[in-house]
Amino acid sequence: MPFILSGLHASILTLLPSTNQNIANFVGKVTHSSDTTDWILDSGASEHLTCDALAVSDTKIPSHYLPVKLPNGTSVPVHSVGQIQLSNMTLNHVLYIPSFKCNLLSISRLTKALQCSVTFFPSFCVLQDLKSKKLIGMGELRDGLYYFHGLHLPFVAAASLPSSSNLWHERLGHISFDRLSLIPELSSVSFKNSNNCSDVCHRAKQTRNVFPLSNNKSDFPFDMVHCDI
Repeated sequence: MPFILSGLHASILTLLPSTNQNIANFVGKVTHSSDTTDWILDSGASEHLTCDALAVSDTKIPSHYLPVKLPNGTSVPVHSVGQIQLSNMTLNHVLYIPSFKCNLLSISRLTKALQCSVTFFPSFCVLQDLKSKKLIGMGELRDGLYYFHGLHLPFVAAASLPSSSNLWHERLGHISFDRLSLIPELSSVSFKNSNNCSDVCHRAKQTRNVFPLSNNKSDFPFDMVHCDI
C-alpha cells in the first residue's frame, strides 16, 4: 500500500530545503558603517558567501554548485568559487555572488575547516582551536549581528626586543645566565658580566638542612614551641 502524506506533512516537507541546495540566510539591517569588507558570522548560512570580487583569489568557475536560495524564496547564480584570507586564516570554497549585498561566514563550514569552536556572548564572540583552546578569531556585535574581527598579532623576533640580559633573565623565570647564553634566539644579547642576580634568585635558591628527628614529646598543648629562625 503506498504511503500517503497528509496535508500537514506535505506542507512541512515543502518548507525543508533540499540537501543539495545552497542556502543563504540573512536577517538584519545594514548600516552606513557596513561595507563590502565586513564579514558576518551566520549560523544559518550553509556556505561562505561574498559580494566582494577583490576578496576572492584562486577563483574557479563552479560546475556543481546550484543557485543559492535566499530567505525571500528567490535564487541567485554563483559567479565563481575561490578562497579568501581573513587575518591569519585561509578559507576555501567561498562563493562569489555579485548580486549579493553582504559577506557571510558559515559557522558550520568555519568550525569544520578550522577545527574550532565558536562561543557567543552578549556583545562579542570568540573562535577557539579545539585542541589547544588558542584564540584564533573574534567577533563584535553590531546592530544585532556578529561581525568577524581577526587577530592581528605580528611575530616579533627576539632580536628586535630590548637586548637586556637582566630582562630576559626575569622573563624566563630567573634562569642562570649560562643557560640563557645557550638559547639561539638570544644570540644578539650580551650576557658578559651578567652576574647581578636579583633578590628573588637568592631567596628561591637558598637551601637548608632538614630538621633532625626529635624524641622530645609534650604532654600538654603549648608545652613546647618550635620556631624556625
